[in-house]
Amino acid sequence: MAVTSSNNSLLSVVGDPRLKLLNGSTRQISDSKYNVAPLWTCGIHVTRDQKVVVGAVTTGTLFMGTGSQMVIVMDEKGIRVKQYELDNNKKPLFTFPYRITSTGDGNICVVDVLDSSYRGRVVVLGQAGNIVQIYNGHHDVNSPEKPFRPSGIVTTPANNIVVADCDNHTLHILSCAGAVFIYIMTDDVGIRFPYSLALSGQGHLYIGCATTDSVKAKLYQVQYSGL
Repeated sequence: MAVTSSNNSLLSVVGDPRLKLLNGSTRQISDSKYNVAPLWTCGIHVTRDQKVVVGAVTTGTLFMGTGSQMVIVMDEKGIRVKQYELDNNKKPLFTFPYRITSTGDGNICVVDVLDSSYRGRVVVLGQAGNIVQIYNGHHDVNSPEKPFRPSGIVTTPANNIVVADCDNHTLHILSCAGAVFIYIMTDDVGIRFPYSLALSGQGHLYIGCATTDSVKAKLYQVQYSGL
């Protein structure tokens, strides 16, 4: 999901090429103007200048190496203004563009899931569609036994990127160009399996957690500084 400037929510629904619109006042759900047919939507993001960025994939081809996997940028009218699918060598940029954010200088940052185990990476694209950086995790945290499985991603007001590495109980903090400069082990403060991220006002971050047992998953609001 992603929130628009009018306080409505855009929702990506499995199996639907069109984003749904959840009205913030009436709580009614309707079809939005954002359509990626014949593909299916996955990750969604609303930029600071109110463009809508959508991850889109061909139905039934996930992790099969076939079909299309792309990131589409649309204006407020739902008109496509950019599309990112292939690199300069005509190779696919993405396997499964699962989650998306953007930075103040126009870079688009995509959590790209690589296989059914949800091992992944973060792909940072410049406005021209060039690859600025690919982040595959940190050697202190990630290994073949503990692969990087990014799930949530968000950009802070200081233009840094926060990535949730759920299974390793870690937040990776990247620059706007995708270079890591710190990681935070959330397990040290009792936050396990950080999965989804959202900002809530200046200096506050929501961390939605997964769970591996019968205990209900938790949602934390944390205060941060220096990011």
